[in-house]
This record gives sequence, structure tokens and C-alpha cells, in this order.
Amino acid sequence: MLNDPYNGGTHLPDITVVKPVFDSAGDRILFYTASRGHHADVGGITPGSMAPDSTNLEQEGVLLDNVKMVDATAASSRTRSASSSPRRATRRATSTTTSPT
Repeated sequence: MLNDPYNGGTHLPDITVVKPVFDSAGDRILFYTASRGHHADVGGITPGSMAPDSTNLEQEGVLLDNVKMVDATAASSRTRSASSSPRRATRRATSTTTSPT
């Protein structure tokens, strides 16, 4: 995940997520996909994170310079432990009715 305009981003409110797509065995990366979304505010000195009087990048908001969102090793071990667990929790949807007052 990134928004660094000096490292592949456009400006701080545009946050990009890049994800690899693997083959069916999960061994080889076939290609990457990317998605970019514009956010209204990323914590700059003014609402909207685009202050006209900014003198440095930090004043425009949070800088995400290639932040790793998911670690494959950690995700893989969580999946294995969840599927091997003898106890599975089930959640039932319950409906409640309320009468207008």
C-alpha cells in the first residue's frame, strides 16, 4: 500500500494497493493488480489534506511508502490453525422486531 508521490503515487490522498495474483498451485506470481482510491482526508494540516501553504510533504498528511498489509507466512499459518481446529464457532442470525413508539 502506498501514496508516496516520489515512489509511485500521485499525491497523498490517492492510496494505491498492489496485490500479486498467483497460479492455481499458489507457487508462482502470474501478474499484479493495483487499485487506487482517492480519500477525502489523510491527516494533513487542513481538512482535505491539500493545504495551499504547505512547505513540506508531512504537512499534507500521512505518508505510506510501500506498507506491507499482509504477510503470507502469517496468513498461511492462521488459515492452517483455523481449519485444523476441532471447535468451530457458528453464528446464527437473530431477528428482532421493534415497534415504533
